[in-house]
Amino acid sequence: MNRTLWRRGLAVPVVLTLSLGGALVATIPANAATADPSATSAAAPAATGTPAPAATGTPAPAATGTPAPAATGTPAPAATGTPAPTGTPAPASTPTPTTTATPAPTATAAPTSSPAPTAASAPAPAAATPTAPVTADAPATFAVTSPADGSTVASRTVTFAGTGTTGEPVNVLTADGTRILQANPGADGAWSGSYTFSNTAATTEVLSANEPNVGPDGASRTFTITLPAPAQTLSVTSPTNGANETSRTVTFMGTGFTGEPVNVLDAAGNRLFQADPGADGTWSSTYTFADSDAVTQDLSINEPNVGPAGAAQNFTITLPAATTVAPTFTVTAPTNGATETSRTVTFTGTGTDGEPVNVLAADGTRLFQTLPDASGNWSETYTFPDSAAVTQNLSANELNVGPTNPPISFTITLPAATTSVPTLATPTITSPTNGQHLTGGQVTFTGTGTPGANIVLAVVPTAEVQAAEAQAAKAQTEQAKLAAPKAATPADPQAPIVVNSKGTWSVTVALTPNDYTVEAESLLLDASGQPVVDANGDPVVSGPSNDVEFVLAAAVTTTAATGPTTPIATTPTTTTTAADGSLAFTGSNPAPAVGFAALLLALGGAFTFIARRRRRLNG
Repeated sequence: MNRTLWRRGLAVPVVLTLSLGGALVATIPANAATADPSATSAAAPAATGTPAPAATGTPAPAATGTPAPAATGTPAPAATGTPAPTGTPAPASTPTPTTTATPAPTATAAPTSSPAPTAASAPAPAAATPTAPVTADAPATFAVTSPADGSTVASRTVTFAGTGTTGEPVNVLTADGTRILQANPGADGAWSGSYTFSNTAATTEVLSANEPNVGPDGASRTFTITLPAPAQTLSVTSPTNGANETSRTVTFMGTGFTGEPVNVLDAAGNRLFQADPGADGTWSSTYTFADSDAVTQDLSINEPNVGPAGAAQNFTITLPAATTVAPTFTVTAPTNGATETSRTVTFTGTGTDGEPVNVLAADGTRLFQTLPDASGNWSETYTFPDSAAVTQNLSANELNVGPTNPPISFTITLPAATTSVPTLATPTITSPTNGQHLTGGQVTFTGTGTPGANIVLAVVPTAEVQAAEAQAAKAQTEQAKLAAPKAATPADPQAPIVVNSKGTWSVTVALTPNDYTVEAESLLLDASGQPVVDANGDPVVSGPSNDVEFVLAAAVTTTAATGPTTPIATTPTTTTTAADGSLAFTGSNPAPAVGFAALLLALGGAFTFIARRRRRLNG
């Protein structure tokens, strides 16, 4: 049978088949498709026997009796006999309009030589409206069949199974995309593989599987499983034995017994740190190895409180070489070994903003402290006292910035201290006055000067003034003895004369009658009684006072002196007599006079006596 014709026959929307006198009469709707002229047999299979003649244009009367009922759902089976011989199909004429035929009066159907087909008792059903054939999709080949999504597995070693395309690898991945398993489906498409989750892995694992080489069917499938809690054991999971670290700051991780501390030790047994495992038995801690620590580190862990299970486990890691970090703390000026031109020195450098910088003397005394600014620069000026040594061994530090910025030592050389030369006011003699005539055996001299200065007073017989210069030269050449005034109890002729705070001074001297010229000068003494010298080493003295010439006559009557008794210099009347001395000096204590020249100036001519030498020679 031609199946094409069969399908096309079924495509007729409605076919009404009537049985009339053993003939099959088909009434075809107007919209039915025209039969394929190439058909080699009638659209419906012919019943066994002589085929029914084609219906004439006029509808045949219905067979006697009640018309055959319409088919009830079950189509008539195809005839099992020999198919009807090939004949000429009924011409496809324009069908008569489909009006319902009125049944003819009951009549006896003409007998046929062959039994009529059983179509009357089981007429062919009306053809249903055809639909497009539906091709069902082929079942998916990629799947994860075990473990099921949301399942709880009994072990941390999990067997994964499923189906896929033969020869195309299946991947199982963790939530972060790490592949933990790859399996190849076999000839039957089945695949499987096992993976053991570490004790540090989470209890809940979100996984995915894919078969990327088979197109959309191999797209990722996500599923979740729950692992059992890990058995507690001591381990170090990171870093692994033999690991090469990229930093000297290393994160250590592992497992242990909850609540029992884990120790990480160096090769000498020194504990680097201690960590406590959490409720899940995991622990971690970070440790930074010092730059001085060796590159190769032989380490160990232990958990001593859990017995044999906590025995030491050894492992080795390799650290990167220490990186030299340029210090942020520096002293840029003065440089080490610098010779300064002033005792006021400016120090500069760099440091950490807000962290104090200290500059110290050799004995640790802090000279100053300063703070770096926001850009890290610092600067400070310090003046070394005149008493400070010329060579200064100094150091600077910034203590709060760690060992990468150690103290800096440096040496500088200062210039020698320069003592400012004080200026002394020229003293004056206010009494006696020039040309004054006095009587008696003693004279009180008064005057003015610089407060604190010492006064040297020289009283010279006027008759000797003209020969003063020659006499001074002769005294220096021949080391002439100069007679000191003889002490008159209780006064000390060598006691210094000091200008008081009001700028005045006074001294009383015992003299023999004569014409005298007196002159005063002032000088400074330091705390040790030594004269203050200038840059050239010469004593600092004032200029000479005004010269006062006076006459001392003998008293008419001798009376006891009133007031304090002062030294008396017995001065000869001529310069050639030296039995009692020729000059009177006051305020010339040999102790303070050491090292300076006592100047004795008279009438514009200078003659100098070294006071100590004079005292030594007279002694």
